[in-house]
Amino acid sequence: MSGGATSIRRILVGVDASPLSLLALEEALDLAAHLGAEVEALCVEDVNLTRLSSHPQALAYCVSTARHLPLDDSLLERAVRVQVRQAVRLVESSAESRGVQIKIRCSHGQVAEEVMAAAQGADLVVLGWMARPARRLRAKGPRLGSTAGRVAVGAGPSVYLLQARREPQDAVLAVDDGSAGALSALQTAAHLANASGVGVVTVLRLPGMRDTAKADKVLHDAHCIGHVQPITATTPDGLRQAVAHLTAGVLVLSVELEMLKNARLRDALDELPCSVLLVR
Repeated sequence: MSGGATSIRRILVGVDASPLSLLALEEALDLAAHLGAEVEALCVEDVNLTRLSSHPQALAYCVSTARHLPLDDSLLERAVRVQVRQAVRLVESSAESRGVQIKIRCSHGQVAEEVMAAAQGADLVVLGWMARPARRLRAKGPRLGSTAGRVAVGAGPSVYLLQARREPQDAVLAVDDGSAGALSALQTAAHLANASGVGVVTVLRLPGMRDTAKADKVLHDAHCIGHVQPITATTPDGLRQAVAHLTAGVLVLSVELEMLKNARLRDALDELPCSVLLVR
């Protein structure tokens, strides 16, 4: 997404009726309304869940009789289909309440692979950080979920991973090292800040930067205010510690950052204390 947020014309959001996926849906719809983008919701019948019945110790628990029952394929398949139908209804309701048109795609397979396949042609993929929300910590965030981690590493477009609802007072952070990728991330951060009505980006400026004119122009052209916060981080762990001291709603990162090139991307994202938008 080298053109920044202005090139976001199609957003794909994964929805499974979990709390974080519904927050991802809300964020995708709000962004689409702000950017004039199309939205497609993907609801996947997870094949890994339907395979559970083949496990020798897999049992179903009947609430009315308080007994364990044998687990069979048909029972799990029905449960998965009910979950998908619930997700579809929630998608339709959220889109209608915001006046945003949305396409809904249902598929069957492994979730990460289905998301990456559907992401072809998308400019941005929006997902929950993990299947269930974790208690937010200041110094260390929740571990990245397996599906989110695989999509962040393997998807072609930019990926937005939500840990919690982004409130207007939460800061939008962008890491700036002077690279072209960082400028694209900064532009995306400006559009996020404007979408929430705040119009302010906290620019985390890495050591050694002298020419800031291009970054200043990106913010000016986006009608956004930049608050510069110098940081000394040169590693993902250092960045994690720097972000932990700020009231961050979302951290916008370019995959071209030198600190990410020298680390496994999944490890670099893991346990960050806020949502992350990874710009490609």
